[in-house]
Amino acid sequence: MRYRRDRPTVAWVAAANKALVIGGKSEAPGTASSDVRPTEWYDPATNAFTLGPSLAVGRMAHGQVVLSDGRILVAGGWNVSLNRTTPTAEIFTPATGAFTSAGTMNDDRHDAGVALLPNDQVLVAGGKKVDQNPGGATFYLDRAETYTP
Repeated sequence: MRYRRDRPTVAWVAAANKALVIGGKSEAPGTASSDVRPTEWYDPATNAFTLGPSLAVGRMAHGQVVLSDGRILVAGGWNVSLNRTTPTAEIFTPATGAFTSAGTMNDDRHDAGVALLPNDQVLVAGGKKVDQNPGGATFYLDRAETYTP
């Protein structure tokens, strides 16, 4: 891969017959941490990686699920640039090859569980958030929310 990635997600994109590596935090020895906004395609036919579309918001430890129509929802995550969790969500649409905003969750969260429900809604449950004040505390969430594509 072109970028080192800590805690990205990977989704199979059937329409492209490739896997998409999404997000993560990058840190090379002797350098500062940074968000990895560009995605990378993995092509099993060639065993090679190529650059994919970029996320609007950097995120690692985010939730990700492939929707029944083949789009990919990524939600929440830790944003290195902001030094906090993010409440934002984005959708990758294979037909356009791009990410677009999917709105904002009620809670900013990272390390949450994400599942596609039988009614095509997405459940985002638990996770944690960090108080945005300097030296802020970590809160473990006992709440869940659903997303309807």
